[in-house]
Amino acid sequence: MPSRSLLLFLLWLPSSSLSLVQAQQTISDSISQSNRFAIQTSLGGGGIFGMGIKYQIGAKIVLHAALHCRPIFIDVRPVDRENMVFGVMPNLGLTFVSQGYLNRKQSRYWRHGMFTRFGRNFALFPDNILAAGWSVESLKSTNSRRSFQLELGPMLVYSPWVNQPKNEAFAVGTKVTVMGLFVKLAWNNYLAKRTE
Repeated sequence: MPSRSLLLFLLWLPSSSLSLVQAQQTISDSISQSNRFAIQTSLGGGGIFGMGIKYQIGAKIVLHAALHCRPIFIDVRPVDRENMVFGVMPNLGLTFVSQGYLNRKQSRYWRHGMFTRFGRNFALFPDNILAAGWSVESLKSTNSRRSFQLELGPMLVYSPWVNQPKNEAFAVGTKVTVMGLFVKLAWNNYLAKRTE
């Protein structure tokens, strides 16, 4: 005959599993329903730093829009000096996210996904970036309005100004297309749902 401890454990297990599922759903709902809109500050992402917004347009689709400060290094001939030119780069993209999971030991909610980003640098020497890769977002289960997000993947940089004859003195050693690494560290501040 099963012991009393075993019977108590078997009775406790379903309720514990249900509590975990409910906790995951509660935090997931706080993002996908109550907190669809967030203000984001970031480092990297094709520039030095940036400010932007993110909006959850579907259960697993997030829209991103941001402005980044992006530097461009150019060679100035015939004085053979390298200069750095700054520009403002609007950045748009989508992130396709999973439902996520709750790590009870860390008391954190994790959400993985895949992202795509496109940016156009408006500067004296403009360039474009196209990036795609892996994204992960982490929220404290006790405070799901603030989160940390990491994006990592390959990036293609296209510089059309290099082929223009008027820029020949600045284009020495600069390639039209360059592959690089897209790294973005972001901090999100979710806003509460508006009352209708």
